[in-house]
Amino acid sequence: MNDGKSVSLHDLKQWLRAYEKSNPDDMLKVKKLLDEDLDTCNILVIGARLEPGDVHQPHYHKHETVIVYGLRGKADATIGEKEIEVSPDTLVYIPPTVVHKFVNKTEQVWECIAMAIGPKGVKLENVWLNRP
Repeated sequence: MNDGKSVSLHDLKQWLRAYEKSNPDDMLKVKKLLDEDLDTCNILVIGARLEPGDVHQPHYHKHETVIVYGLRGKADATIGEKEIEVSPDTLVYIPPTVVHKFVNKTEQVWECIAMAIGPKGVKLENVWLNRP
């Protein structure tokens, strides 16, 4: 039985470029907070960060729903056909197969928490639109 977990974004020391190998143009940095394969679904929770001028390239997820919650700074997001400014305390819901990207056009760092929820046994995968 899982008694739960607690982790602080600030306790994890290093931001890593998670997609450097699969998409060298993608500049999103992450800290993995939770990666659980539960009885009914998979849940991945990350802290995510874009430096000024950086872009999290357009992509979608075949099976996962993604929820993004802004913590600090501002980023412009394109979610399907919608343009959204993601600032602190903004929640964004992204259904499976919806193309999305995030751009930091400011001079401050943008940070968020992102949670991906998908079917049990299916690994989260980004389907990049800017890669062959």
